[in-house]
Amino acid sequence: MPKYINASGSAELVEAAPFKDHSDLELAILEDLVGRSVPFPLDESYDSPRRQDY
Repeated sequence: MPKYINASGSAELVEAAPFKDHSDLELAILEDLVGRSVPFPLDESYDSPRRQDY
């Protein structure tokens, strides 16, 4: 579960944060920053329908 860490003096130092999804391009950029590549094609050539609900 994601967490926000607030500044000292806040009522809650650590609190739950919402889950935010990343696009395929954002994931590819993040992976590239650490020297890895994504295990899926970046063009829209998926073999099956993409899920819209998680």
